[in-house]
Amino acid sequence: MMTLIFVEEFRPNENTYEEMKSSGNFSTIQNDELKLKLMNLKKSYTEIAASQEHMRYDFNVFLEDFEKYVDWGKYYNLNKSNIPKLDFVFDSIYIERNAAIMKLEVRELFKNKIFLNNIFLLEINYTYETDLLHNTKSQISEIIDILNREVN
Repeated sequence: MMTLIFVEEFRPNENTYEEMKSSGNFSTIQNDELKLKLMNLKKSYTEIAASQEHMRYDFNVFLEDFEKYVDWGKYYNLNKSNIPKLDFVFDSIYIERNAAIMKLEVRELFKNKIFLNNIFLLEINYTYETDLLHNTKSQISEIIDILNREVN
């Protein structure tokens, strides 16, 4: 569940691109293929940001629903956890003592249509986001290749 809920967002550094665009220096790039690829990369960054915004909304809905069915805080030892780094330590004593209750909770959770629909929605979002990121990685590699050719 922690894997589904806590996801790092991609935050590109676009300072150079934005500075070149706002100062008019973007027009000094003579390689049209490079210009086009940089503009397409910027468009991809915008799509990623929109996707992440959508996912944030879906996460909030998921968490609201999830918290109705599972008291997940009871499974963690927050005193031993590093919360800012999202490094949570399980409360193994509680888990051992309540294993039967936990199994029952999980079985009930997987019978819940709201929970299952949220999981399905998260899977769709992750698949879409992963495709966007892979395509962006390819775009970046192509830009690097063009820059290397220009330097040589």
